Parts: sequence; structure tokens; C-alpha cells
Amino acid sequence: MSVLTDSLNRIMQWLEENRPDYAESFLPGLSDEEIREKLSNVELELPEEIYELYRWRNGSQNGEDSKSVIFPCMEYMSLDEALEYYDDFVENTIDVFDEQDFQGIFELLDTKQINQYGDKKYLFPFYRSNCDFLAIFLSKERQYYSPIINIDDVLELSFIYRNLTSMMQTLAEYLETGAHYLDEEQEYYLNGNEEKMEPIFKKYNPGLELIG
Repeated sequence: MSVLTDSLNRIMQWLEENRPDYAESFLPGLSDEEIREKLSNVELELPEEIYELYRWRNGSQNGEDSKSVIFPCMEYMSLDEALEYYDDFVENTIDVFDEQDFQGIFELLDTKQINQYGDKKYLFPFYRSNCDFLAIFLSKERQYYSPIINIDDVLELSFIYRNLTSMMQTLAEYLETGAHYLDEEQEYYLNGNEEKMEPIFKKYNPGLELIG
């Protein structure tokens, strides 16, 4: 079992024990064939981590009853829903950083893979909260990892996790240690204790700053 899938299973175990209604809102995972079929019109490649994520679970039920919150205020989208937002991003030509900022991300990651991303650097969203998203980069050739980018409601972009595996390791430990906890006053909401979150975040995302 990969570190990513193990971390996702730890998150699911916490949800099943603490909020089974959250756990029940996740949709069954997709086969590789189903994922490839849904992505057939996407010209560039998604990283292998995203394939693994959607093999694990296909996001959550869409609509007001969706409760699959494993990140404060954010919901994990089904692949169909993610593709709708991706198409909108492409249609409206959301720019992914200027070249200097993009280069800076990969210098921070100590990677030589920048040439895999071509002239147009598209983002693929997979988490959302109202008008905020988490997204990964698409590449000319499939990579295993991608940086995780936060897109806020005014389309400002920030580098928030080193990759999907480090994100899920971080979130699993947040839940298991109480750094993320259920807010009794706000139903269906996870709150965070930044003092507890900080060392966990640094452990899995060296070189990055925790964004509150």
C-alpha cells in the first residue's frame, strides 16, 4: 500500500469513528478505465497521485447534503465535477503564475521537472469551498507528484502543500492529534488549532509556510 492510500485510509477511519455521516458521503472509487474515459478530452496529463486518489474514492455526493469535509470548509469533488471546473478555468484562461513565480516553485521543490509543464501551465481543481479551490498542475508527460496550489476567491494563487501525498499525511495527522477537530457550534465544520498544526505541517512540507 502506498503512503498516499495509507494516509487516505487513516482519514477515513477517523471519519468513520467520529462522523460516520461524513464517511458515508464519499462515492466509490473509479477504475483506471473509468478515469481514462472521463479524462479523454483533457489534452495534458494529470499526475499519478490524482489517479490514485480517484481510485480510492470518487469524491463525494454533490449538493447540500455533501458532508465529506476532511479539510476545514473544503469538499473533495467527484471527477465529473472537477472536470466542469477545469473546463471553466481553461475557457476563461486563468493564468498560472508568471514565469518567474512558476520557476520559483520548482526551485523550492528541488526538482528539474519544470520543462514538463510547457508554455501553458494549466491547473486542475479537485477540492472546493464556495469560490476557493485546491488544484494540481497538468503536464506534457505524466508525473507522479504535483505541487498543490490554493486558488482563492479573487484568483490569487499560493503554493500550499508539496504534493498530494504530503497533503494527506498532514491532514491525517491533524485529525489523529486533534490539530483539526469538530467544532460543536458549527455543524459539518472542522476547525484547526494552528499551534498544533504548525509542527505537523513543517514535518511533511519542509520549506513551506503554513497558510492559516
